Amino acid sequence: MIDDGAATAAREAAQELATKYGSRLVADVEAQIYADGVRQTPGQFVDPVAVGALIVAVAQFGYQVYTDRKKKGQRPTRETIAQAIRIERRGHSDLTDGETEVIEIVSAKIVED
Repeated sequence: MIDDGAATAAREAAQELATKYGSRLVADVEAQIYADGVRQTPGQFVDPVAVGALIVAVAQFGYQVYTDRKKKGQRPTRETIAQAIRIERRGHSDLTDGETEVIEIVSAKIVED
């Protein structure tokens, strides 16, 4: 299971994105959170299950960036977290508009909590 902060950010992002990807997205994110560490990291996504996996993967990495920077005495912002996630994701594939939107929303949720 993922850190509480990452799980909260993923859940809140799923609720915000559910209007675009369907109400099932919230359940798909919950399933990914409780997948016992088995993560999927899709390159591109079309269906809500893939979006759910992306949200959880982005939340986990983003929350790790957030906590690492806080431990170093820094004050992480939504933009610094989003930038770190974008750099990491670009190492695997080009970012789609959908991925960019997920990164922005999840980064905002991490900083809010």
